[in-house]
Amino acid sequence: MKFDNILVSGCSWCEHPYDYVGGERYRKTDAKPYSIKDIENRAFGKLLSDKFNVDYKNLANAGNSNDIIFYNVWKYIQQNQLNNSLVIIGLTEITRFFVHHKKKRKILKPTMPKRYKDLFNISEKDLRKFHEVKYSLFDDELMCEEIIMMCDLLEKYLESRGSKLLVFNSFTKNINYEPRNYFYNGFKTWAEYVESYDEEYQFNRHPNSYDHQILTNDLYEYLNE
Repeated sequence: MKFDNILVSGCSWCEHPYDYVGGERYRKTDAKPYSIKDIENRAFGKLLSDKFNVDYKNLANAGNSNDIIFYNVWKYIQQNQLNNSLVIIGLTEITRFFVHHKKKRKILKPTMPKRYKDLFNISEKDLRKFHEVKYSLFDDELMCEEIIMMCDLLEKYLESRGSKLLVFNSFTKNINYEPRNYFYNGFKTWAEYVESYDEEYQFNRHPNSYDHQILTNDLYEYLNE
């Protein structure tokens, strides 16, 4: 397929590799330790765009929830009027969600550190009450259906702009998304894929530069089929 640019959206897994100096996957024995400054050029999206010789934009950010992942894609395309694009989305933990608060958007997670109290400028007690109610009503199956709905709608929107959607599951286990043509079929989760070829890998630790290169090669072959 031919496209003019690649747009990546996701959480920290898509943001960049984690083998920079001081990063989660850094080892002192690594032959080429990378700095945080140059590690972004080793993200699979950047490597893939170089292979196709097209423009590249990475909207992925640590801690992102699935709803903000989709929102960021829509907003960026709207603002820049992009057409003929390849949009790659790495789905994240389904229990994350973002809320609107005084024109600001913040991400909430099941494990709620005290720093959220300052982000929302409300008491920790009130925030905890909201948090408990939200997750007492949480339903995995319904959330998966909602994510599929967002994927379906985004796919139709992208088609109207001559663009294509490609989606994969980054790391959440035991999640069964309804099959769709836009799902990458090379693995169930990226984490399980890394685990299949790296004996030292501990599940859910972020991918390193080698893992990003492997994914780049796989996606390049997949997109050229």
